[in-house]
Amino acid sequence: MKNVLLTGLLMITAVLSANDIKVVTNEGGNVTITQNQKMVSISVLNTVETAYQLFIYDTKGNLMYRGDLGAEASLGRIFDFEDAKHGNYTFTLVSENDERQSYSIKTGTRF
Repeated sequence: MKNVLLTGLLMITAVLSANDIKVVTNEGGNVTITQNQKMVSISVLNTVETAYQLFIYDTKGNLMYRGDLGAEASLGRIFDFEDAKHGNYTFTLVSENDERQSYSIKTGTRF
C-alpha cells in the first residue's frame, strides 16, 4: 500500500509542476482532481475499499465515458482532453452504495 500511495504522490507532484494546473478536492479530502486544458487526473483515497464507477459528461450533458475505477484503497485515472472542445465537463463518481459526487471541470483545448 505504501508503494501505491508513493506512486500516486509522485504522479500528482509531476502533474502539479505543469503550468495552469487547478486542484479540486472534496470536503472529506478523499477525492482529488488535478486539471489543465490538456488533461484531467482523478484520484480517490478509498479507505473503506468500496467499488466506484466514474461517469464523464461532455459540455452538452451527453455521457462520454463510463468506467469502473475498482475497489482498491487507492484509485485513479488520467484523461486526455487535448483534442476536446473547451468547456465544462461533469465528472460523477458513484459508489456501490449509490452515493454520488459530481464535479464540474473546465478543460479542453478546442475553442
